[in-house]
Amino acid sequence: MCQACRALVDPGEKTCPMCGEPSVPEQRLSNVAGGQFISLLILSVNVILFVLMGIAAVRNGGGAEAFFSSPASALLYDFGGFNVVLFKSGEWWRLVTCNFLHIGFMHLLFNSFALIQIGPIVEEFYGSQKFIFIYLATGIVSSIASYQFGISGAGASGAIFGLIGLMAVYGYRQGGEWGRNLMRQMLIWAAMGIVFGFIIRANNVAHIGGFIGGAVLGFVLKGDAPQTVRTATRWNIVALASIVIIAVSFVFVAKSYGSLQEQSRKAEIERNKQTLGAENIIALSRLIQESGDTLLGLTYGISDDELTRRTAKLKEMATKISNIPRIDEESADIRGQFVALLNQAIETVEKWRKNPTTKRSKLLPNAAQSILSDTEIAAGTKLFERYGSWEKSVINDYGLEYTKPITSK
Repeated sequence: MCQACRALVDPGEKTCPMCGEPSVPEQRLSNVAGGQFISLLILSVNVILFVLMGIAAVRNGGGAEAFFSSPASALLYDFGGFNVVLFKSGEWWRLVTCNFLHIGFMHLLFNSFALIQIGPIVEEFYGSQKFIFIYLATGIVSSIASYQFGISGAGASGAIFGLIGLMAVYGYRQGGEWGRNLMRQMLIWAAMGIVFGFIIRANNVAHIGGFIGGAVLGFVLKGDAPQTVRTATRWNIVALASIVIIAVSFVFVAKSYGSLQEQSRKAEIERNKQTLGAENIIALSRLIQESGDTLLGLTYGISDDELTRRTAKLKEMATKISNIPRIDEESADIRGQFVALLNQAIETVEKWRKNPTTKRSKLLPNAAQSILSDTEIAAGTKLFERYGSWEKSVINDYGLEYTKPITSK
């Protein structure tokens, strides 16, 4: 039978004697696997990319659970996940590559099941050449829809919804009981997918965008495989162009692979430094304040036991201040001088305690007078002022702010 005019012709005829149209080549890609070749190829690519992404996650420090959980954002985008900001910067290929990636094992499982259910049907009715174009086109439409709503992510579900929309229109155009049943089945699938998407908070924008894109193609494209050499050649070119677009998109991904993960690692290190620096500033500030209070209490009027306690406290403060990790050059110099100040104060107190005559002569006349010399007090005051200036200069850089102490009414 001639596939152009449906006239009965001899199987050996290469041109229909009734309409003059050449017959379609005997072999189509979809026939290689019973109408499932491209569907199985896409499924295989999805699985391979998922496994590679899982291996990369494990190498980045994740355990075996990396294959079952969502990948880190930097890893997903390094593999070609759709990112609104990166797309705006000119990385157009993410419109394509995101349709072959999945976020977790269950995501891959559900989409693979849906693809293997609907893909072969579309491929059998439309032919493998049209199928690869339809899959790519509806996937891109779903990505554009996500972009319009500022949604980043990945997954084949946008393209799969495109196939569902296509077959819903196909059933509508076929008419009859079979066509209506097909359309009804496709609409039920779409509705169930949308409801499930709301439940798991999936990207329903991509789903709806893909469905609409597929429905439009359902009205534009003929619902059959290419029927002549001319149309088959045309669609072979379209299919080849689609494959080239996909391949080139992943070439761009390969060229820049690792850059986002490296940026993420550097940012994490910087955040850790920032957090550690803030913690060190808080710890140093408390130690400086506590040391100051202890130094102010070194007066002639305190008891020997209290003086012993305060001296031990100064030794403890000196050790703790020395052990604070380095924050910057200025704070390191201030810390060194503070430790020296505290050690000098300890030495002064020890000398004063060993001189009973001096102690007795100054105890009663001026009980509030400091044991420290005027020179030591002046040096300490200057050092406290220097620390305060430094603290004010860096507090905003580390995301800190001063808070008023809690007081009772």
